[in-house]
Amino acid sequence: MKKKNSKKQVKVTSALDEQTSSYFKRVEDMINEDDFDDDESRKLFMENVFTQVENNEVKLSCDMIVSRTMEKLIVYLNDIQIRRVIQNIEDHFCQIAMDKFGSHVLQSLICAIPKAIRSERSKNREIENNIDDLKSAEELFLSLCDCFRENIGELVSHTYGSHVLRTAFEVLGGVKVADNVVRSRASRRSREKSYQSEEKRQSIKQSQVGNAFGTEAITHMETVAVPDSFLPVLKQLTNIIIEMELQKLALHPVSNPLLQTLLLVLHRKDQSLCMKLCKAVMSQIDMYNSKKGRIKGPREPKESDSEQAQKGQERSYRVPVLLSNEISSHLVEKILHVVTPELWQEIYDSYFNTHLVQLSCHPIANFIVQHLMASTTDKAQAKQMLAELLPYLEDLLANEHMGIVVRMAEVAVRFVIKQKTMLKALLQAFHCEGKEEQSSAVLLFLSLTTYDIFYGTKLNEKGESEEGVNTISEESPPEAKLKSINFHGALLLKTLFDFQDPNKLVTSLLCLSLGELMTLASDSMGSYALEAFLKSRFVPSEKKHVLIEKFKGTFVRLACEKQGSHVVETCWRQAEVKYKEAITQELLISEQQLNGNFYGRIVLRNCGAQHFKRKDKTWHGKEQKAVRKRKFLEEILEEREHIEHIKKAKLVEDSKSRKFGREMAALGFTARGEDAVDSEEEDDVDDTKGSVDASFEKKPKKGQCASKKVETEKKKKNRLSDDTDKPAEFEFIDSAIKATKSLKKSKKEQKKKKQK
Repeated sequence: MKKKNSKKQVKVTSALDEQTSSYFKRVEDMINEDDFDDDESRKLFMENVFTQVENNEVKLSCDMIVSRTMEKLIVYLNDIQIRRVIQNIEDHFCQIAMDKFGSHVLQSLICAIPKAIRSERSKNREIENNIDDLKSAEELFLSLCDCFRENIGELVSHTYGSHVLRTAFEVLGGVKVADNVVRSRASRRSREKSYQSEEKRQSIKQSQVGNAFGTEAITHMETVAVPDSFLPVLKQLTNIIIEMELQKLALHPVSNPLLQTLLLVLHRKDQSLCMKLCKAVMSQIDMYNSKKGRIKGPREPKESDSEQAQKGQERSYRVPVLLSNEISSHLVEKILHVVTPELWQEIYDSYFNTHLVQLSCHPIANFIVQHLMASTTDKAQAKQMLAELLPYLEDLLANEHMGIVVRMAEVAVRFVIKQKTMLKALLQAFHCEGKEEQSSAVLLFLSLTTYDIFYGTKLNEKGESEEGVNTISEESPPEAKLKSINFHGALLLKTLFDFQDPNKLVTSLLCLSLGELMTLASDSMGSYALEAFLKSRFVPSEKKHVLIEKFKGTFVRLACEKQGSHVVETCWRQAEVKYKEAITQELLISEQQLNGNFYGRIVLRNCGAQHFKRKDKTWHGKEQKAVRKRKFLEEILEEREHIEHIKKAKLVEDSKSRKFGREMAALGFTARGEDAVDSEEEDDVDDTKGSVDASFEKKPKKGQCASKKVETEKKKKNRLSDDTDKPAEFEFIDSAIKATKSLKKSKKEQKKKKQK
């Protein structure tokens, strides 16, 4: 079924004869083959083709076949030719923008404008004939934007015109937005086919904004410099859109991606205008009885009155349209990532507070809650969200909303909060909180099934009673119980290994049979969980070596697999020298087999098999040094993380104290509140201790005291100047360099002593 456009599409006559069509078909083949002797021959070819294009741009752009040739041709045209094409279609901008085929050509022309402007300004070339009447690329683009402004009401929700408008926003802001926002799925698939090499695909992904989930959804990217005249036009178009019916635009499948594009561009170009658009969109949310009867403060489950009030609130609450709609929810997700912390808090208090459970159980709104947790930057806020959701963890699992559970675990890791409570709640939800049942926790997480279902199905087939379920641990379990691995289950387990106390999961993983471990290592997501276990700083090295011992004899088989090869490499990297030697020897026994396999060759190279075979003694020394360096760097990283954590906590306290500092000072209170009282009490205690100690010490002379004060002040100034000049990253590097230098000095001194 073809969808009918809500707006009337303006058709441009594009009847071409067979001779013209076949000519441009040959041109397209030549461009695809790119079989030119040199750049000069390509330039001559393009000039000849351009003579056939000039003054026929509208007709050619709107043709079903030739429009594709025009798109490819625009890439090779110089700035004068691009300006000539745009000027020739100046009277038909909106007609081409709303044409099925012409819109793609116009998009390509708009994308070529920044390059044309740069070449205009940078090149000092000779004045060519017949260009006096030619406008500059900047003037032509501003003329195009004027046309868009006059017809923006129609273009915003037009199937083809909206894509052209999105590209115009990107050029006005100098920001490249991700294809998953700007382009449809069909367009993305066709582009993926055109980019055959993986290197090109990776370079495209790296230079885009908003191409990943969570906090990485808005990636850092340097914006391209644009003329000063572009920003006022962007502001003007944004203000016009803000005045429109934003709720209809947010719910429309065509105009919604346009709002997302504008939002991401403004986020990098004009933060204040971006916040204005965010507020305008969020104000459209219809909160049906959301603020009436809202219970503020923590819940008190012991009191029956509060439970009744909570149930009444849950019944009266209805999920807002913008949060429950499949289209508008994507826009809200982007808003949560681009808003300031103050506006984020305002949005949370207005639309999410005390409603997280209902939203998390909703089939669409649960994705917004995931982005809400991923975008939070406040530890206290993260605690509040986890406290609200953790009592309903089993309900979330019953609704099959595992994404919420994974995000909860990620928040617990990121802020180092409620990790024990989270793990305890998970064990209860999977019915494996007992000591015997905990040994199956990893199996249950990976398969996303409760203890009763995982073990009870086989018992019921034999006709045993429910009491027989409790005696499973005494019976011999089957050899390979784990048959399939759930994506979210493996992702959850991977995150849980980053908890500060994963001992229960560590023992559970080591209880798995070799067959189950092989299934896990060969799975696309299960292998990541195993690698997380081996890389975790909180898993003891002895436990890692137990796992490596279990894999003994299977390294060759794993090395020949796509996923298993990564597990082998991680085992080798994280192992001590004697275990590395054992792994390498096992691989060298089947060297011929591994060299004949694509993944096996890579494993041999990365594990240093050739070096081990040729120089056995030097290999040992080299690997021992590598292990020492790795441990040393891990210690430095731990110290750095601890210092950064303290600094962040201080910054949060300072920001909170500054917020109401003047008002509190006027009332006679200190800005720190309760913390200040505690610190003052501690200072008083320290002062009394100091006074007692001072009474037993000899008093220094006046001259000595003054000189010491001057020295300490100078030292403080020098430290402050050093700290302000160096950013945090360089501080870490400096500390690492100093530590390595001190080790080298101590080694040299020891050698000298031995020689003497």
